[in-house]
Amino acid sequence: MKRVLLAFIFLIYQTSYGQDINIKIGHNYQFITNNSLLFNSEQKLESVYDNLKVFSKQDNQENQDKHVFKEAEIKNESIEEGLIVKVNYIDDGRVYFSYWKFDEDDERNEIFSPSEKVFSLSIDKFSKITRERFNKFIGYQIKPFTIPIRLRGLGKDIFEFETNFSLGSSIASGIRYNLLEENRYIELTAGIGITKVNLKPSNSNLQNETLSPAAFTIAIGGLFHYDQANLGIFIGWDKISGEEQKKYEWQHNGALWLGLGLNIGILKSSRGLNTKEGTQPPN
Repeated sequence: MKRVLLAFIFLIYQTSYGQDINIKIGHNYQFITNNSLLFNSEQKLESVYDNLKVFSKQDNQENQDKHVFKEAEIKNESIEEGLIVKVNYIDDGRVYFSYWKFDEDDERNEIFSPSEKVFSLSIDKFSKITRERFNKFIGYQIKPFTIPIRLRGLGKDIFEFETNFSLGSSIASGIRYNLLEENRYIELTAGIGITKVNLKPSNSNLQNETLSPAAFTIAIGGLFHYDQANLGIFIGWDKISGEEQKKYEWQHNGALWLGLGLNIGILKSSRGLNTKEGTQPPN
C-alpha cells in the first residue's frame, strides 16, 4: 500500500512539475541570469562562453540569396539578464539566435549587431539560462461560455444563490502580466448563450412546483489566470420568453446578476524539443 501511495505522489509531481527541453524556432527568449557558470554532465563548473559561438553575415557574390557565416570575436556582454533573442534555427544540437534591436543610440547595437550577427549555444546551455518570452497581448479567441455560479437579487428582498448550466460561446482576449509565463494573464470576455433558470414559488407565481425554462443570456466579465488556476467575475442578464414571463412572472427576468467561477487544474509544464534539423534562418 505504501509503494502504491509513493508511486501516486511521484506521478502527481511529474505531472505538475515535470519539464522537458522545448526550444521553438521563430520564438523569442529572454536571458534569466547574469551567471555564465553552469554545471556540466560531470558536475564540474564551466563557462557558457566556452560553448558560445558568434557568426557574422558576409556578402557572397556567388550566393547573394544565402547567409554565409564566419566565426567572429566573442563578446562577454552576450549573456546578460533581461536581454531578448529570437531563435532562428536549430541544427546539430545547437541553437542559433539573434538579439532584438536596441534603441537607436544604444551602443549594444554595435556589439550584438542584430541584423549582422548570429549567436549559437548548445541546446542544453541555452535552455538553462533562458525562458521563452511570450507576447503581451493575447489575440481574440472564441471559447465555450460557462458561468457555474450566479448571485441573483443582490440588494433586493429576494436573494438567491444558484448554479445554472449555460450553453453558448464567448469572445475573449487577454493581457499577460508576466511575459515569461504563458498562463499568467488577465482575460476579458463577452458571451451569449442559453441557460436553464430555476423558477420556484419564492421567485415566481408558481404554487407547489418548480420549472427550468430556457433563458437567453448575455454576460461580460474578466478572468485572472495564474498557471493552472483561474478566477472569474462576471455580470449578466437572463431573460425568458415574453410568453413564459407573462405566465410565470419570474422576478429575476432581465435583472442583473453577479457570476463567479473558480477552476484549478493539474497540467504538465513542458519544454520538449522542437528542432527542425538544418532549417536555415529567414533572410
